[in-house]
Amino acid sequence: MIKLFIADDHELFREGLKSLLSREKDIAIVGSASDGLEAVNAVQRLKPEVVLMDVTMPNMNGIQATAKICSELPDIAVIVISMHNDRRFIAEALKAGARGYVLKESSPELMLDAIRTVSRNEVFFSPKVCTVLVSDYLRLLGNEAVGRASPLSEREMEVL
Repeated sequence: MIKLFIADDHELFREGLKSLLSREKDIAIVGSASDGLEAVNAVQRLKPEVVLMDVTMPNMNGIQATAKICSELPDIAVIVISMHNDRRFIAEALKAGARGYVLKESSPELMLDAIRTVSRNEVFFSPKVCTVLVSDYLRLLGNEAVGRASPLSEREMEVL
């Protein structure tokens, strides 16, 4: 049974997730919060296996809350849920220690797959997030190729 915690400041979305996920036999929702600080305090107390964490919340944003949870409780997997597929948000979530990033436009099946995947100590990203990550990775590879030492000697470079 996967113990799950949900943190999102939009009550309708949070309650919708609870309703959807509570139907699953292998998932038990142990709590929820409407802001980042409340989420951190509840997660420290409840110790779920997986946390669904919204990015933009009051009293402590989701990135800050994720960083605090991941540094203090590294066995807990955090999946950031967001409407933002901007590389800056994705990078900050990964730096904070998130094991997943799911866009709110995703299907219920994708969310369930994400929860089950990170509960097995794996990572999970929405397809559009993967596109951003691969694009950035390829850009970095290109920059490394430019900065790499030349296979030619200094004299060969002069002649060339």
